[in-house]
Amino acid sequence: MKKLTSIKENSVVFIDTNIFLYFVDGISAECRDFIKLVRTGYYRGVTSIEVLHELVHRIMIDELYKSVGKEVTKSKSKKIIKDSRAIKGLTRYREIMNDVMGLGIPAFSSSNMDFKRALKYQSDYGMLSTDAMNLALMKEFEIENIATNDKDFEKVSWLNVYGPGDIY
Repeated sequence: MKKLTSIKENSVVFIDTNIFLYFVDGISAECRDFIKLVRTGYYRGVTSIEVLHELVHRIMIDELYKSVGKEVTKSKSKKIIKDSRAIKGLTRYREIMNDVMGLGIPAFSSSNMDFKRALKYQSDYGMLSTDAMNLALMKEFEIENIATNDKDFEKVSWLNVYGPGDIY
């Protein structure tokens, strides 16, 4: 995996969920700087609706668990996730997603053809569904660069994989 800082100016870069998570949680200065460069137009960042869906889901689950304030067991986890009152009380995820949507990064939607291509990528590369769908979208839109911390994408010969060097 190459460093985020080695991406060439004006490159189109697909941004994966973990890069957004590291950015919003403030745990990676490299991701923060990368997103700033996307905002200024130095890089041309794109993402997918699948990434945004995964991002909001993870942020909501994290917020739910933090609202409990103690370690969550599997049995408690199921109860928390199904508690509609607790979900209605969440606010952080909406604020964060509004901020992410305000970055001006286009999000591609998938089609039936993308879905078929993703199924093939799942078996070809041993990827889970969201990663395979994102790969299908990258292929459709001829995007050869991805910002991610997911090493599974390194299996794809036509893809340049860039990740933060400050996350281990």
